[in-house]
Amino acid sequence: MQLMQRLGSAVNDKYIDDYVNAIKKYPKSCDNIWFATPYGFPPLEFHQSHASKLKEYSEKFKEAGVTVSLQLSNSIGHGQYMSSKDCTGLVFENSPARPIVGPDGCVSHYCFCWRGEYFKKYLLSEIEYYIEALKPECLWVDDDFRAVNHAPVDFGCFCDDCIANFNEKYNYCFTREKLAHKILHGEISIRENWIEFIRDGMYDLMREISETVHRISPKTVMGLQQGLFGAYTGFGNGFVYDAMKDGTGLIPMSRPGEGAYDDHDPNVFIKKAITLNWQNACLPDYVKRKCPEIENLPFCVYGKSPAGTAFETSYYFANGNTDMTYSMMMAMREPIEWHEQEFRLFENYRKYWDKLSRYNMNSHQAGMQFFVSKETYKKKLNDDGDFFELKNENYDKALILTRDGFPIAYDRDDETVFLLHPDCAYAISDEEVLYLMAKNVVTDGETISILSKRGFDFGVEAKELVPSVAGKCQEKMTKNPINAGMESYIASSFVKGKNERYYLENPKCPIDVLGYYSNILPLEKFTKMNEYPFGIASAIITNPKGGKWAIYGYVPWKGIISYQKREQILRGADFICGNNLVSKLITPFPAVVLPRCDKEGKTVCVSVTNCTIGDSGELKLVIRNPVSEKFSFMSQYDGEGELDFEKQGNDYVIKIKSIKAWSVLTVFVG
Repeated sequence: MQLMQRLGSAVNDKYIDDYVNAIKKYPKSCDNIWFATPYGFPPLEFHQSHASKLKEYSEKFKEAGVTVSLQLSNSIGHGQYMSSKDCTGLVFENSPARPIVGPDGCVSHYCFCWRGEYFKKYLLSEIEYYIEALKPECLWVDDDFRAVNHAPVDFGCFCDDCIANFNEKYNYCFTREKLAHKILHGEISIRENWIEFIRDGMYDLMREISETVHRISPKTVMGLQQGLFGAYTGFGNGFVYDAMKDGTGLIPMSRPGEGAYDDHDPNVFIKKAITLNWQNACLPDYVKRKCPEIENLPFCVYGKSPAGTAFETSYYFANGNTDMTYSMMMAMREPIEWHEQEFRLFENYRKYWDKLSRYNMNSHQAGMQFFVSKETYKKKLNDDGDFFELKNENYDKALILTRDGFPIAYDRDDETVFLLHPDCAYAISDEEVLYLMAKNVVTDGETISILSKRGFDFGVEAKELVPSVAGKCQEKMTKNPINAGMESYIASSFVKGKNERYYLENPKCPIDVLGYYSNILPLEKFTKMNEYPFGIASAIITNPKGGKWAIYGYVPWKGIISYQKREQILRGADFICGNNLVSKLITPFPAVVLPRCDKEGKTVCVSVTNCTIGDSGELKLVIRNPVSEKFSFMSQYDGEGELDFEKQGNDYVIKIKSIKAWSVLTVFVG
């Protein structure tokens, strides 16, 4: 495990000396330093001089026992705002460097087509200077290596040469305007060919970068500072990592990132972790080192506190990452003593983070797998649909359930139970629907309605309660064993999230009714089911493909729900998989539950995060299929210790001590 610090490109002697001295005070707080090439595109002579200066600085860190890496701050280019930097190496009158062009003909003069030979020659020459000088442990390519978000161009590259090459390769004769329209609304093969064309061009550039690095410094690995690229270029960025691996013969690293710049609302870390988890789930299997960015812009006292930075680190490790990167001192705006508080906490929590990292290297996220299509790029668009619709993958819809103790994962290594959100149902392919119909799925009435309209038969019909009717109905739970102890519960409608309510009727498949609508105001019945005149609210069905689906027409995608409703959803999920959910928090308390399993499906650890402003009190956690019957805990604030358990059938019920506000405790197995 490594804790890595990014430096800004505008470094000076005092900045470096202060940094080195802080690390010497807390030697376990930092393992690796990233130097950075300058933002902008200055003349190559500047790069040569700057690389020489960075070499001098790198020796100071190496003497302090810290290894050195390098960030390539600009590859394709970040956007128009780089005009404030020196870009005269590529941007000048009659420059042969081809800028990126959007589908509407808009030009980004400070970002460059990845197929342009003049640009490529400049970039490779720049890289040679820095790799020769530093021989870095890793070359991290910044997140501008992407086909989207090159302001003012959102989607590229549609320059004349790219369009000509695309037409020649696939035997088309499109103009820019016609090509853009066909990608959005034409045959899906045209869109797929465009994606392949972009990927091939970006693969070639990244492979050349990687081969250049490897020729000069054979031990340097490649890394991508990836963000959310979306589905404009298909599923994931495997083609970029393939180029890095193929060009060096070494396994590349990933730095997922985006957002959470302060800790004024700690919930942003839960939101960001969802983003990180999705990015990690999109990685090729061979990428093992996942090193999220913790970014404390603008690096000042009143942004993110040391405690906030430390909690964020613990939380991202609990979510399965193996290393951590920090952008907290790229500009030394505050006294070094302020940043030394961060280093002190890093050293204090190092043992905990090391252990989490070791467990994460050989395990995967487990729990209820939130299903996001790998084929969002095939989505059929409306007549007014644009490229942004291809980019949005709706992975973040799981966020609303996270604080309620639902163990949610994205890795798909655990197929125990899937979660299918209606917004995700719009994008999944027919093949993916058939795949899910044979699995255990938790979903809602809206999803059944969406998929039924596409021709899939679930053996039950789902219809929306119109607002005038919905206001007169409420769910009552049945005496089904899943509702044990909650039979008298009536669900509240005072909730946030999606407000649509659906009812089920005309079941022609095996069905267990968990809840039904009853009228709270005078209302004429609108179904032919005498027992359920206002429709079924929640049920478990066995669909014609054999899959067990738990369908909740009322309050399934809510953040603010009662404990009883949460239990109904979670118990339903547990029932359809034969009570094999890997872990459950059975104490009523707002917390994030993060289980992990090894390749045999054995539970190796479960992290619990208290996401409230007070201590949690004692909590009861159920763990299933543990790798051993030895349990211990470790946490940020309360050290470590052994844990007792009570075995109830296949459940190991573990009492864990009170968790302090906004902190993480992990139960380790074995």
